Amino acid sequence: PLMVALLLLTYTSTNKAVSRTSQLMAERFNDEVVKNIQQLIDPISSLTNSTAAIAVTDHEFFRTDASWEYLKSSIEMANDIRGAYFAFSDGSFRAVYRAKDRAVFFGREAPEGAEWGYRWLDRKSGPVTDRIRFMTADGRLLEQRDTQVNYDPRVRPWYEVSVVQKKSNLIGPTVFASSGQIGLTFSAPAMSGDHII
Repeated sequence: PLMVALLLLTYTSTNKAVSRTSQLMAERFNDEVVKNIQQLIDPISSLTNSTAAIAVTDHEFFRTDASWEYLKSSIEMANDIRGAYFAFSDGSFRAVYRAKDRAVFFGREAPEGAEWGYRWLDRKSGPVTDRIRFMTADGRLLEQRDTQVNYDPRVRPWYEVSVVQKKSNLIGPTVFASSGQIGLTFSAPAMSGDHII
């Protein structure tokens, strides 16, 4: 009987110790996962808010080709960011995409040697145009394509949520219109008073 009692006591003590250790390890793992996700999200969220702040300061900046360099620099910071873009309340849209490794855009591969795709959908000045320019790493134009003119960023979830909530958001997963891939989008509204720019 003494041996059975000792075995039960040892089993119970060991079981409690293993359970507590497992619980502590799970909590530590969860904390690490949350911290790692937060370290990925925070810089992208800050960058998205900074982009909106630029548009508030200079309403026309993202209508100029100079904005491509800004958008490109914002995605160069992390390989997981596939594109950066800005949409206007009139439906115009400017974007920079990673195009290397023959990335697919609207069902067609980017040309060989393309590093970046620069897109400009203009609904403000004259006939609607939606073009993407494929560029090398050193800025040489490889190809220019007309894309689907029926694209309207104002009906995309990231735009709609920003307009309704008037704050930064993480949207997704959603299917990207340009590539058909699934991903997340960070969005922030550029507000002028109560109006979206």
